[in-house]
Amino acid sequence: MAALVVLIHHAALLSPVLAATYFSSSTTTSDNALAWWLTYTPLHLLWEGDGAVYIFFVLSGAVLTLPFIGRPFRAKSFYGQRILRLYLPIWAAVLLAAVTVYLVPRVGGTGNDWLNNWRAEHVTAAVLVGDLTLVRGPGGLATPLWSLQWEILFSLALPVYLWLAFKTRGYVACGIAGLVLLSSASTYLDGTAQSILKYMPMFMVGVVMIVERRALERWGEKITSRRGLWPIIFTAGCLLVGAGWYVIPLTPGQIVHGLTVGPMVLGAAIIIFAAIYWRGLRAALEAAPAQWLGKISFSLYLIHEPIIVSLGYVMGSAFAPLAAILGIVISLLLAPAFFRLIELPSHRLSKFVGSKFQSKISSAPHMVKTGRKSG
Repeated sequence: MAALVVLIHHAALLSPVLAATYFSSSTTTSDNALAWWLTYTPLHLLWEGDGAVYIFFVLSGAVLTLPFIGRPFRAKSFYGQRILRLYLPIWAAVLLAAVTVYLVPRVGGTGNDWLNNWRAEHVTAAVLVGDLTLVRGPGGLATPLWSLQWEILFSLALPVYLWLAFKTRGYVACGIAGLVLLSSASTYLDGTAQSILKYMPMFMVGVVMIVERRALERWGEKITSRRGLWPIIFTAGCLLVGAGWYVIPLTPGQIVHGLTVGPMVLGAAIIIFAAIYWRGLRAALEAAPAQWLGKISFSLYLIHEPIIVSLGYVMGSAFAPLAAILGIVISLLLAPAFFRLIELPSHRLSKFVGSKFQSKISSAPHMVKTGRKSG
C-alpha cells in the first residue's frame, strides 16, 4: 500500500500546481484552492510519498530482524543473500531508466519544477556508477533509488542494530521515543550528517518493535479489549504520517516542517503496529488485492518513476492529468512482468547463495548472538 502511495505521489507531481508546493519559496499558501486542500490537509495522505518511504524504513528494520530472533546472525549467509536480493533488481531498474532517457530526452523547459529538478538529463559514467552502487548516493536516473542507499547501509550495519536492540531491551517506549527525537533533531544539521541522523534511526524503530514484540503483543491485547480503540489509534498513525504538511500553513518555516519528521516516523510505527495486531486491518491486508500489491511492491517502486517522468516530457503540462493516469496504469501493468522476469529470479538466486554459505559456515567467528531462543 505504501508503494502504491509513492506511485500516486509521483503521478500527482506531474501537475505543475502540485509540484510547485514542493519547490515554491512560499510554504504557506497556494493560489489554487484544490491544490491547497490536497497538500495541507489530511487529503495529502493519498500522495504522501515521504511518509510512505518512512514506513518502508521502519518495516525493513522489522522484517530484517525477524529471522534473527532466537538464532545467531551469520554474516556470509545474510550478506550474500541481501546484496543479490537488492542489487540485481536495482541494476535492471537502472537499465530500464537509462533506456527511457535515451528514448525520451530529459531536456527543455516543461513548466514543472519536479520534472526539472533532481534528475540526470543524460546517461553518463558518473550517473551510472551512482545509480548502480548507491552507497554514496544515486546518480539521478530514477529518483526513488535515493531510499535504496539507506536500505543498503542499514543492511550492512544490521549486526550493530541487533546488538544495540538486545542490549537495551525492556525499554520499548523510551527506545522508540528516543529514536523519534533523533530523527527530528536532524533538521538542525546539514548535508550527510543530517541524512544519517534523519533516516538511520527509522530502521532501528522497526528493529526495536520486533525485539520488544512481547511488550507490543500485550499492548495489542489491551487495545483489542477496548472496543472501538483500534480505528482511533490507526487514524492517529495515519494523521501523524502526514504531519509535515499540516503545520506549514499554521507555522511557516522549514525548521518547523523538519521537526515533524519524528512524529511522521512515530505514525509509521503505529501503522505497522496496527497492521500486526489489529485483526480487522490485518484481514484487509491479507486479502488478495493487497497481497498482489505486496508481491509486486518492490518492482513497482523501482520502475514507476522513469515511466511517469517520460510521459511528463512527452505529453507536457497541458496533459498532466492524462499522463498521470497512464503512468499509474502502465506501471501497474509492467511491475508484475518485472517481478516475474527480474525480481523473482533474484529471490531464487539469493536463497541459493545463502543456502550455500549457510552450509559452509562454522559457528563463532561469523555470528552475533541476538538473544535466547523463543518459544
